[in-house]
Amino acid sequence: ILSEPEASGSLPHISNLASSLQTESEAEIYSRLARSAYAPGKRHRMLNLQTHGTHMLDLAAGADPFDITDPVRDVELLGVQLRPSSYDVTSGRGITLDLERWLLFLWIAAYLIGADRLLVNISLGITAGPKDGTSDAEGIIRDAINLAAAFGLEMEVFLPFGNSYHDQLAAELSPRPGHDQAIQWQIQPDDLTAGYFEIQQNGSDTFDLNTLVLTVTAPDGTSMIIAAPAGGVISDDIVVQGVLCGHVSFVPKNANGRKAHIVVAFGPSRANPEAALSGPKPCPAGRWTMSIASPDDPVELTLQMQRDDRPAGSASGARQAYFEGPNTREFDRDARQHTGLGASGPVVYRGTNSAFSQVDHANVKTVGGALVRSQQTLGQ
Repeated sequence: ILSEPEASGSLPHISNLASSLQTESEAEIYSRLARSAYAPGKRHRMLNLQTHGTHMLDLAAGADPFDITDPVRDVELLGVQLRPSSYDVTSGRGITLDLERWLLFLWIAAYLIGADRLLVNISLGITAGPKDGTSDAEGIIRDAINLAAAFGLEMEVFLPFGNSYHDQLAAELSPRPGHDQAIQWQIQPDDLTAGYFEIQQNGSDTFDLNTLVLTVTAPDGTSMIIAAPAGGVISDDIVVQGVLCGHVSFVPKNANGRKAHIVVAFGPSRANPEAALSGPKPCPAGRWTMSIASPDDPVELTLQMQRDDRPAGSASGARQAYFEGPNTREFDRDARQHTGLGASGPVVYRGTNSAFSQVDHANVKTVGGALVRSQQTLGQ
């Protein structure tokens, strides 16, 4: 357990936990640990006897429950739980830091018990990113594999994804001089977490994103124009009726080759009564619109929405932002509901893969899965 730093000394040794099973159930022990490790308002994921990571591991490599001779039953298991605050930082930076600590712990632990092979499942719902091997997280995964190999330990990393396929988290726009294009996103009521989406050039990295002119319109009709000053870069707050709702900023290309992009960040729509979140007032829920003008040259843009893991106490993906457009809410004949996407965009299925899925290493395997309807084109 990668607990919060202030609680790291409060967790008992594993031998004491084992002896506690004489007087407490496993669920009671987990509940007690959660209360000691995490402050009120934090996510108490230890309350769950079965979480998403262990569920995915069982699907991918679990023992046959009806075969007592299955050798998988004897495989050593190592588990980590990331700090709840990692998920509360929806930029993903907190998860990136803990991912490095997590992989280091796993391969050192495997090495110390004499293992010669380590299989790691990383099932994290990170959707926004370059998806070309240049992100910090992808570099961390690649470096961990190489470092473990230097000690004679073969590490393989598996990256499953697919849950975001139908969640309307990706869009594509093609603004050109005299022809602006718009995207809408829905900030839902009772969203306790901040969110953001990224705008980047599709494929290449030759276009100067600072030449774009962005017009943001809030649900109440309030509009603001965001553009780079002469010789400067895009960086401006989103303010609605005196409330700081978000920020739009240009991020330049970094040393790893991570291409330039624009981040549109927005705050939670409801204040958490137990945890301190940024901003004195909540951001208005409802339909937001961004019109993108490219007055100088045409450009192909891809937009990717990042979601937090989930608000504490709610169903996975509940109450969090997603893209909308004229091609959403098409009738899905198989599902008998209006959840399909039309072929004309701007909201697309392409780009809903994991942001970690392009690590340039033979020991990294991606496993994508989605329910594709008969009338849909895979990868649209």
